[in-house]
Order: sequence, then C-alpha cells, then structure tokens
Amino acid sequence: MRRFGFLFLQLSFLIADEKVEEVNLQNIPSKNILSIISDGSGFIWAGTDQGLIRYDGIEVDIFRSNPFSSTSLSGNRVWFLDNYKSDTLVVVTDNAIHLYSKKNYKFDQFKIDSRPTNYFTIEDQIWITTLSNGIYKLSNNKELINYKFEPLNPFSISSSNFESTIGNKFAHDSNGNVWLATSSGLNKIQKDNSVRRYFRSNTENELLSDNILSLYFLDGGTLLIGTDMGLNYYDFNNGKFSSESKLKNKSIINIKELNGEILFFTNTGIYKRLDKSIDLYKSINLYSDVNFDDQINLFWKKGSAKILYNDKGIDLSKNVNDVFRYNNGFLLSTSNGLVNLSSRKLIAKKTDYKTLRRQNIDLVNFYSDDRYKNVKINKFNSFEFYEDDFWFVSNGKI
Repeated sequence: MRRFGFLFLQLSFLIADEKVEEVNLQNIPSKNILSIISDGSGFIWAGTDQGLIRYDGIEVDIFRSNPFSSTSLSGNRVWFLDNYKSDTLVVVTDNAIHLYSKKNYKFDQFKIDSRPTNYFTIEDQIWITTLSNGIYKLSNNKELINYKFEPLNPFSISSSNFESTIGNKFAHDSNGNVWLATSSGLNKIQKDNSVRRYFRSNTENELLSDNILSLYFLDGGTLLIGTDMGLNYYDFNNGKFSSESKLKNKSIINIKELNGEILFFTNTGIYKRLDKSIDLYKSINLYSDVNFDDQINLFWKKGSAKILYNDKGIDLSKNVNDVFRYNNGFLLSTSNGLVNLSSRKLIAKKTDYKTLRRQNIDLVNFYSDDRYKNVKINKFNSFEFYEDDFWFVSNGKI
C-alpha cells in the first residue's frame, strides 16, 4: 500500500473547493454546446452546433455529418442527447433522430422535416416537438410517426408549430395516453394514435386558456395544466376541469418536482404545492427549471446566464443550454463551453513524476474490479481501480 500513499500525493484532482470550473476541451469544433450527458461507460457526450463530442477526461473524439453515409451523423447541430439503453445513445439533430450503437459505432437515422424544440421519453418511446412540422414519435419498434395539424381533420393535433423550448410539453398518464401542450389547446394522443382536443370552447370555459405552456401528471390521477392565464386541474376520475385560485392570471411557464414538492415556475415567482396547499416558494422569476440530488439544488433557465446554486446566485456570463447531474454536481453546457459545477474536478491532470522503462511500474488488482470492462485497454500503459478512483500510467506519467 506504500505505492498508493505516494500516488495520492501526485494527483491534484481528488479534492477541490466547491466552485465553477470551466472545462477546457481541446480542439473542439465549437464552444456553443447545446446539449450534455454522461453515459454508463464514463464518457461525457456534448452536442455542439458543429458536431458531436465524446470526452473521456483526457481526449476528445468528434463526430460530424457525412451526406454520403446513411450510418453516420445526419446534421451537425445536436439539440438533444439521451441514454436510450445501456449500449445506445439518442442524438437529435436539425433533421434526424439518431440511435447511436456503441457496439457497431453506427448511427441509425430517422429523418424529421423541421428543427426539434422539445424532447420527451416514455417506455422506450421518443417524442419530440418541432418548429413547424408538428411532433414525432419514434416507437420502441423503431417506427417513426408524424402528427400534424390538418384543418379538415378534427382528430389531428391542434397545432404544428412549437416555438417554445421551455416547459414540459408532454405528460404521460396511467392509461397509456400522452398529453400534449400546444399554443392552440390541450391534446390527448391515445394508444391507437387518435387525438382528442380540448379548448375553452368545448370545456364550458373551464380551461383557462388555449395557450398551454406546461404539463405534469400526478400519480393520484390528476393532470396539472399550466396556461398563460393560470393553472388547471384535470381529474381523470370524473373527466372534469377545475382551476387553482391562488395562481389565477399567472403564466405557468413550467411545472417540476423537487424533493416531493411540485414547483410552479411563473412570471411572478416560483410557487410550491405540498399536501394540496400552494404557497410562494421564491419571489424571483429568473428561472424556469430545476435539477437536484439529495443535497444540491440548481435553478436555471435555458438561454440565461444566471443560475441559483444552493440558494447562491451565480452569473456565468454565458447562457446555459442544458444541465446534467454528474458526480455529486452538475455539468452545464453553455454558449461558450462546458462548465463543471461540483466539489470535485472533472478532468485528470498529468503529474510531473516520470517513470523509466526499467522501473517496470504496474498497478495491481485491476482485473478484480468489474469496472475494467468499461476501459479501453490500449489507451493506457497500466491502470487500477482503488475505492472510487481510477489510477493509470500513460506516456510515462501517473
């Protein structure tokens, strides 16, 4: 164990003060990072406006579109990233939904006809709204279905235009229906793909507005409907709408859950719902989203540089595009690079200690830890897992 005692002195990335760390990704095609995620193999994936990036903590791999290949990336602006299955990554660009296979390194392309604006998954189904061509569903059997507004069809969705990128536009109920928020009414897409539409005019004016901004399904059988004129409830037991008097005439921009409480992001502040009571939570309207774990809360808004990290306001001086919870902290993709908000540094640093070939340095017990299966052996000379840390020798440095 003496070897490890020495090695711990050589590494500078183990413990750091809680702070904002700008991650320097070398030779990337663009610093405008639109989406961010980490997969189960330890890679960080970042979608930029000029290609897809894979980052292992040291090196960057870049994926770009190739118009002559049907198994490459289609389009370079990557708006959404998601872990679909353990060996599959979802990559959504301007003109396609991709399923990237980590086994054969190929992209399955499912073409779309308009820029995506919102993303939602349920039971291996992928749903997206688009700027001008309605919504798409990629089913678990890889069938792509497009829903659009058809003026002569009362069973089509009520709008094909989805410009807003803020707020939950989809909700999924216990009966298998998917609910859709549009600027022209509330839509229910049933399991047989038929659509039922709700407006003020056919709900006896119980629906506060036809401009639906956000949705959230409560397990008890109630749909929360955020409109630009307040909050509606839809009771599945009796099929009736009601409204919340405490949020009357407030624009319900988004509805999110935080540690068992439902938060309503409005144009006048953030409200919370607990035990059917609604109270003011924060009298600020700078934020429209929240990410959290057991101890840390991060409030943010897409397209804004201001965040609230554990009740501490921070101005990043760069607009946030996406947030992903990572290693007891958060990764933030911004208009000017990647930010790590954590008490632990994201990147590994080389030491000044050099080894000689005749020293025959090795790190033992590596293959006794199943995590070795996620490591590309040819990237390192020697390596080992020790508790929560990964040690390696590369190019003569530890």
